[in-house]
Amino acid sequence: MPVRPRPRESEHGVVALLVALVLAALLGFLGLVLNAGHTTSVRGELQNAADAAALAAARELNGQASGIASARQVAATYSASHDTDTTQQVTIDSGSDVRFCNWSPATLSINWCLPYGVDPTTAPPPVATLGATTELQGANAVQVRNGREASRGNSLPVWLSSFLGGTTSMDARCSATAVGGGPCNVPKGCLPIAYVDCAFSAGCGGPIVYRNNNTDTAGFTLLQTGAVSANGIDQFLQSGSCPTTYGQSISLNNGNISSSKIWDQLAALVGGKYSIPIVHSDTCKINGSQLFPIIGYAEIQITGVYQKKSDNPPPDCLGVLPCIIGTSVCDATTNGSAGCVNFGLFTTRTQLVQ
Repeated sequence: MPVRPRPRESEHGVVALLVALVLAALLGFLGLVLNAGHTTSVRGELQNAADAAALAAARELNGQASGIASARQVAATYSASHDTDTTQQVTIDSGSDVRFCNWSPATLSINWCLPYGVDPTTAPPPVATLGATTELQGANAVQVRNGREASRGNSLPVWLSSFLGGTTSMDARCSATAVGGGPCNVPKGCLPIAYVDCAFSAGCGGPIVYRNNNTDTAGFTLLQTGAVSANGIDQFLQSGSCPTTYGQSISLNNGNISSSKIWDQLAALVGGKYSIPIVHSDTCKINGSQLFPIIGYAEIQITGVYQKKSDNPPPDCLGVLPCIIGTSVCDATTNGSAGCVNFGLFTTRTQLVQ
């Protein structure tokens, strides 16, 4: 009877080694899948928080320091209303995780962003902003960042880390940019008067004076390219519409419009609040038949219209009658499209751009 060969002891060791290697590879692959899936899920939650915080913060931009402070606080509040992994609240630093930028509606891109933690109240923008007479006017966008990171003390755990090189934690981060600031169009409620950007420095609650003379920094307009006539102004006042938007060029008349009918119509508007277009001029003047692009809108409240000395005009109107006196309205809002220079009228229609 033949004798069967006995199994070699070394084969048992090889099989055990192969099993261990395959098991380690499988556990490593499982770790990669689990950690990648967890990271993707957390990044989605972080992005939702960043989007909500940026949109809410952008609604606070009003061209004033108060809007900057409010934007920071709102960004932190909206972030904290979100969480990751059900229980991990999304927290940000309202100073170091929020920054302010300038968005160009012409190029649909970011012109500049200040460093995180720096306010436009204390530092000028790195690139000039068309039509902005102050840094606050140019800041029309908010960028918010967040994360689950080691530097924040809340990094993501790495599961099965012993099969992934011993790494025990990893970072996930997100950011979002939303545009607010001044509106690029105002559907209704305009006056047929436009100001040159460099001359519009009334600020919040400041005085507005329109004199019926060749001041070269303000003029009647029909928000179109044709000649500005008394008959056209009459029709405009009856409609009160504002069809023109950012970048479109308009004609201005800085000469005298003396029609008593026009000034009677303007006098009937005393006490009301109305939008006015702000245009850009490289020379800070209205010159002849030149066209001027609209770069934003402001809102004023008319406090007086004076046509003759018997109306007891204030000193600003003496010698230049007829004359309009008003004030720049603080924190006026509209639902016009976002992204233009802020001259006191700001939009509630914010939008994500990054």
